[in-house]
Amino acid sequence: TVQQGQAVINTGDIADCCYFIKEGRVKVCQQIDDEYLTVAYLAKGDFFGEEGLLKDAPRNADIVMLDDGVLMRLEKKDFDRLLKNPTLQAFSFALAQQQVDYQEAVWLDVRLAEEYQLAHLKGALHLALPDIRLKARQLPLNQQYMICCDNGQRSAAAAFLLGIQGYNASVLAGGLESLSSQQQMQYII
Repeated sequence: TVQQGQAVINTGDIADCCYFIKEGRVKVCQQIDDEYLTVAYLAKGDFFGEEGLLKDAPRNADIVMLDDGVLMRLEKKDFDRLLKNPTLQAFSFALAQQQVDYQEAVWLDVRLAEEYQLAHLKGALHLALPDIRLKARQLPLNQQYMICCDNGQRSAAAAFLLGIQGYNASVLAGGLESLSSQQQMQYII
């Protein structure tokens, strides 16, 4: 049980669980450049706190209750056992590219726009990880997505977020850093 105005998560905290909203609403706030902004509102049926668990990184936002409410807490070890590990399928570059070549999947790059513009896989779509919650609905549901980033961490978070929204998503094991120099020359533009 939580009260209006209560801080549930603070930026920089250790990510030890995620939350599901059973009752009430929350706001998600982040420091962006020199401004403290509300970046999202979540309500009954939504969840938060999973990104830190997926990336094994500190919390990147403040979550504050807008109403009195009820949250369900899922500890990291249970999250990993029940949700993260069973939902993530990773492919080597050779197997992933084969699926793309046979038009069984498309590349989806989840790095920031600046990273994508510097270099990306040929034919890769782009949807940055921070935008997945809001913009994933723009992607066709009937498509298989092969998700890539630099080292695989953001890909895992993206695949999880897309998977719980009903998308068929797999990850490039080891990210773009796993490509040989020959593969980089042949497939990265």
